Amino acid sequence: MALPGVVNFAQMSAYVKDHLAKATTEILLPHWDSIVNASIVTGYWTVVNLWVIRGYTKAQVDQWDRLAEFQLDVGAWFALKRLSAMIPDSLGQANLDKLDRRAEMQAPSVDSFGRGNNGGTAVLTIQGVPVDGEGTYGQPATGPMDTSHDMFIPPFFQNDDGRLGQLTKF
Repeated sequence: MALPGVVNFAQMSAYVKDHLAKATTEILLPHWDSIVNASIVTGYWTVVNLWVIRGYTKAQVDQWDRLAEFQLDVGAWFALKRLSAMIPDSLGQANLDKLDRRAEMQAPSVDSFGRGNNGGTAVLTIQGVPVDGEGTYGQPATGPMDTSHDMFIPPFFQNDDGRLGQLTKF
């Protein structure tokens, strides 16, 4: 079975071993194979989902300069979180929190009380150049909504209103 993303089994296994303070030459018990495989898949799809929600396409995410870094961290967090659930004192919560980088990719949001966040700090770059999302998912509207002409305009608006025709996508 081919695993998604850019991280392979040997890389994720070595990364998990590092966090377990085991030598790279040490062999993990057989049950770790399925955990490492699942962590590769979970790490990749978590990264993809968080970017797609922000309006990027899967093709853009697959070209992201930092995909391997984030897939490793999120995948290892997933694997080690499972260990932490089975053996609570094996890893400190602070160590696990450092691997959980999902917040860096979060989309901006506002809760029901009007409190919001500006989203994560990660920038999607391809060959060092920041790119805008090419997808439409996650945009706060339906239809094209590229300019204010695409939106409903009440009849009392004047055609010479300076706001008409302005870009509305961010």
